[in-house]
Parts: sequence; structure tokens; C-alpha cells
Amino acid sequence: MPSFLEELPKYMTYNTTELKNGQVQEYFRIEGHPKLGKVLSSSKSMNIPIQEKYMDMLNKLSRLENDTYLPKTYEFLKGITCRNYDDSKLLLILTLLQNGQRYHMKMVCNPHLTESENMEVFMERIHSRFPELVIEPR
Repeated sequence: MPSFLEELPKYMTYNTTELKNGQVQEYFRIEGHPKLGKVLSSSKSMNIPIQEKYMDMLNKLSRLENDTYLPKTYEFLKGITCRNYDDSKLLLILTLLQNGQRYHMKMVCNPHLTESENMEVFMERIHSRFPELVIEPR
């Protein structure tokens, strides 16, 4: 474990991988979190300081706990995805072809709202713009 850390938060692990050239990659992971159905890893780049990797993962863990973290791409409903295009901005995207009609809409999520509140706002905007559109579950 890096010298600047005494203890890791719950669900976060410190990992190393030895490369063929003898160098060691250091990175962190969030594993087993009830709000995350997969393992989330920090960057493994040796150009990024380990302290920066730790702070990035600590931020993601905090956002997970507060229901404000979404993975880079996540599909909520058929045709609706969320992209994390910036560490501080999430984008909800509607891309759907229905009855020969193409529907497309984007919305930047409000960081002060939860995931479900942002989704409600997005669905309201979709229905006001495309009242004929029927969105099905995945």
C-alpha cells in the first residue's frame, strides 16, 4: 500500500501488476459495492501519480454513495443511455428508431439531482417533445 495511506475505504482495494519490463503498475479498484454491479478500476497509467488515482477513485466512491455516479455508458431504457463524458458532467442521450422515425435528444444532467431525478426530468422533456414516442424497458 502507498505510504501516504494508512487504511482504504470500504469497497476500495489497492492493486499492483508487474509488467514484463519489471515496472509495476499501481491502481485502485472499487469492488463489491451494492450500487455497482461490476468492478471499477482507476487508471493503470504510470504517468499518473498514485495520489491522483486514489483521489479519483475516492471521488467516484463518494458519488456512488450519494447516487450521483454513473459509469461511462449505461443504458437505462431501450434507446436511452448515459455517458460520463467529463468527470463532472453526465449526458443522457435518446437515440431510437421507431416506426421509421428517428428520435434523438441529449440532456446534460444536473449534478445537484440524483440519477433518478435526472431521468425523470429527461423523460418529461422527451414526452413533451415527442408525445407519440413509446419507450420500452430493456
